[in-house]
Amino acid sequence: MGMQQLWVITAEILVEPGDLPSGDTKGFANIVTWADSPKTAQQKVSEVLKSYRWEVLGFEATRPFDESRSYDDEVLDIVDQARPNPNACIIGTVFSYKPD
Repeated sequence: MGMQQLWVITAEILVEPGDLPSGDTKGFANIVTWADSPKTAQQKVSEVLKSYRWEVLGFEATRPFDESRSYDDEVLDIVDQARPNPNACIIGTVFSYKPD
């Protein structure tokens, strides 16, 4: 087992029709979770999204959270929520877009 750390993942996701206020079904979200490797982090994200009947279309970025980098407020906010909970997998705002 590697060391658990917080990961910040940017994923493109497909959601159920009606789940987003925009009515769109595709979007990008930042997700924060604990994991011991990028692969485990991505698996956790996929499983959590499945529980919402959402799916991952692709991972744009999977990086360990790094105190020295600058993140937007929302990411810092969900990192703070995830920090005390080793089972956390927190999905930020889904920024939807119109599929082509």
